[in-house]
Amino acid sequence: MQSFWEAMAQAFPGEFFSGKPKPLWVERMRPLTDNEIQRGLDRIIDEDREFPPTLGKFTKAAQGSYRDFNMLDPEAAYAAAVRHNWRPEGVYHAVTHGGDVHQWNQLSTERARKSFMAGYANALDHKRKGGRYIRKPPVAPSDAPKLERLTKRTPEETARGRDQIAALKALLRE
Repeated sequence: MQSFWEAMAQAFPGEFFSGKPKPLWVERMRPLTDNEIQRGLDRIIDEDREFPPTLGKFTKAAQGSYRDFNMLDPEAAYAAAVRHNWRPEGVYHAVTHGGDVHQWNQLSTERARKSFMAGYANALDHKRKGGRYIRKPPVAPSDAPKLERLTKRTPEETARGRDQIAALKALLRE
């Protein structure tokens, strides 16, 4: 904490960061990791501010934004969700945090948007804590046996299927 305080005193000469770190700053920065503190310092210094940041602005800068975690901004992520594009980081989680995709699709536009934004903020929080997300929805366990049957065909089944397709094509040509 002392080295952080000294770095802030160099970036923002004056009375505020001189001497010992302020107790409230010490308390609020305790949960931040070294990487987060460095991110906050870098961001605040890069902004070329005339005045030092408030504690809230510093901690927000330190925790990182959607972009820091390779996530779309919330509006773009919501647009992806509306198109059922689950690939962007956190989108599938945001849609399903309060239920499943079908339930989300049944909500009014206003409620779906509100639910999505809450879920997407939760996704960012999860990423800040080192969590990971799947990029596309998993196959429901109840569908797994059916999919296995559909994808595993014997040579006889494959030949019979080809014969049936050929017979249908012949009928269509008549």
